[in-house]
This record gives sequence, C-alpha cells and structure tokens, in this order.
Amino acid sequence: MDWKSILEAKAQTAHWSDKVPDVSLIHEILDELHRYCPSKQNHVPYEITVMDWSKPDVRHEIFKNTWCDESGNNEDLTDVPEARRNPQCLAPYLLLFNHRWIVDSNGFSDDNANYYSPIEIGIASMFVVHSAVSKGLDIGFTGCHRDENIVLSLGIGYADPNANDMFFNPLTQKKQFHDFPGRESEPKPAKEDYIKFQ
Repeated sequence: MDWKSILEAKAQTAHWSDKVPDVSLIHEILDELHRYCPSKQNHVPYEITVMDWSKPDVRHEIFKNTWCDESGNNEDLTDVPEARRNPQCLAPYLLLFNHRWIVDSNGFSDDNANYYSPIEIGIASMFVVHSAVSKGLDIGFTGCHRDENIVLSLGIGYADPNANDMFFNPLTQKKQFHDFPGRESEPKPAKEDYIKFQ
C-alpha cells in the first residue's frame, strides 16, 4: 500500500467486525515501532500494554471507564450501563499507552526524558496507526479514560461495514446505537489558520 492509500484508508473506527487479525500482524507492527519509531535519545518514555480478549472482565472494565458524560455537565455516568462510552476499546486488540518513568544513571528522575512522554505517545501511536492501516487493519483512538494509568488507547481490528452505527455493549448485553462523529461534523480549521510560512 502506498503512502497516499494509507492516508486515505485511515479512519477512526468504533464498530468492529468479529474477524480477529492474526496476532503476527500485531507483533509485526510493534516490531516496526521498536525498530523505526524515533524517540528522543532513545529513552522511549512510554509503555504499551497490548490486550486481546483473553481477559474479558478487564476489557469490559476499561470500556466501562471510558468517558461517558452525556449530560454536558461532567455528571459521572460510569454506573449507567447504557450511557455513551467509547467502543473503540472493544476492538479485537487494544493498545494502552501510558507514561514510563525514566531515571538517569544515578537513579534520579530524568526530567528531560519524562517531559517528552506525552509527545512521544502521540508520535508512537500515529506510527502504529500507519503501520496497521498499511496491513489492511482499521484503528480507533480514544483518550477518554477515567483510569489515570491510561493516557491513550488504540483499538486495532477490522471495521464492521454492516454495523449501521450499532455496536454490542458488553455491559447491557445488547446492541446499542453509537453515531461516530465524522469529519463533516467536526471539521478542522482552515489550513491557513494553523500552518504559517515565514
């Protein structure tokens, strides 16, 4: 797949097919990340936990604790099973990104390396996205986690082309509507508004 095809195929996914990618693809993506993704002074101030569905209770808890405020006033709806959540977390594979504390050779915090952790999580996650899409996989990001040990999660699998904005909610054990805002409803600003040549 060429670069332009990768860019055009990349789309935020929240509705997953039951088809599970071969785990060798996940290993290949992570090997490419390890070998080729840049990291300032090679510190890699982040960690990635890779989850499949071998621990469904843990996966359900992650889903339950995605941000689910529908009221607009930060009301905690965590215990409302049908509240809006982020089904990106229900992908066959889920990569959880978090900070990895770096210490120097004397055992002290390496403040410079740790400062770059959020930036490097962004770089690494996009590296994983482009690698996954180049292999025919679909992705779904979310940063809406109530768990402070998850900075960002990235679902990887195959999109369900027949989902019709419905997904299976494991908390209610029913199909539930989830309209996923697209580029039309959340447009970027004009390119000239944020890219300046001098």
